[in-house]
Amino acid sequence: LSDNYAYIKAAKYQNGGITYVENKSVSLSSGKTMSFTSQQPPKSNGAYILSTPAHIKWMIDNCKSVNSFSGESFIMANDIDMMLVPTSPIGGADTVSDDNNSTSKGFSGTFNGNRYKIKNLNLSTGHNGVGFFGVLRNATVKNLALDSGYISGGWYTGSIAGYATGSVIEDCYSDLTVCSVGGSKIGGIAGFITNGTTI
Repeated sequence: LSDNYAYIKAAKYQNGGITYVENKSVSLSSGKTMSFTSQQPPKSNGAYILSTPAHIKWMIDNCKSVNSFSGESFIMANDIDMMLVPTSPIGGADTVSDDNNSTSKGFSGTFNGNRYKIKNLNLSTGHNGVGFFGVLRNATVKNLALDSGYISGGWYTGSIAGYATGSVIEDCYSDLTVCSVGGSKIGGIAGFITNGTTI
């Protein structure tokens, strides 16, 4: 219990009270160190089953190409609390524009939140294409709730997706605070949609 308390306190009070963690690890009162690692989620019936923050971190770490996870499905098995995890967008990119679909990264699979919640998602970066998903390309995101937290980015910033092209976002909601510093194209669900994307 003392370790848990120290860990939460470290996450909540560093950097003037902002509730997120930049470091890869936090030293606990017992002398132990808590590391932030990713873990590949198990598969069931062909779909990745997401149940821990480490599974989300694995998606972030491995969504590095233009059409990452094309043809793959992800299903949440429970609520996932991201408060203690240093996060960046899944498939984030700097090179996005209104009329240019060429980006360095992008999620192209299917993500089913299964009506569960991602909690305490706190993401702050000066990059463009910022959201839980930075860039969606020919992707489907459905039945997902983002509950508590904030998203702050540059151009193309939204809660579910910063930038979405040829994609479907359905039955999703967010109560995150979304803001942009020095950018434009921001929105509550998606910062910018193009090429027939529907919400």
